[in-house]
Amino acid sequence: HYGLAIVLWQLKAYEQLRGELERILKKNPQDDIARYYYALVLSETENEPEKTLNCLQREIKRYGPDIKLMCSLGAQYLKFNLPELARGWFERTLKLDPGNKDALLSLIDINEKLSDKDQLLQYLAQYLEAFPENIPMRKKYVKLLLREKEYLRTIEEILKIISYETENSRLKETLA
Repeated sequence: HYGLAIVLWQLKAYEQLRGELERILKKNPQDDIARYYYALVLSETENEPEKTLNCLQREIKRYGPDIKLMCSLGAQYLKFNLPELARGWFERTLKLDPGNKDALLSLIDINEKLSDKDQLLQYLAQYLEAFPENIPMRKKYVKLLLREKEYLRTIEEILKIISYETENSRLKETLA
């Protein structure tokens, strides 16, 4: 069962994995590894966020700070439309893993919705430091920098984009 569970996790076949983990837990309800992954799989498959929240919270209490659990808990709070609670869990995730893509993207989304421009700029910069090749995100950052009249930083970012898009006349006009 463990071998199949590992393969299903890697394939992101969460529905099938959930069934396999339920079989493991039926045989041994105290199996820590199965309970850990079951909490993560619930966040991908369960339609009742309350059940998933309880399970994730229980596992975080058991394991302490864990990147996957905390990021999943943040995502569940977003499903409940509780962006402030979600933000806290994603920020905790970044303390352990400053380049966590899911946490950064979620924080960018949250701060856009909450219109917190300072935090949005901070997380966009952090995201682009970790993922510099993401040109659409860098363009988004440039637009925000222009709106905030951060011209020196805007110039630096446009120059980074132009190195990828040498024929982009609109960027060259903006730079001028």
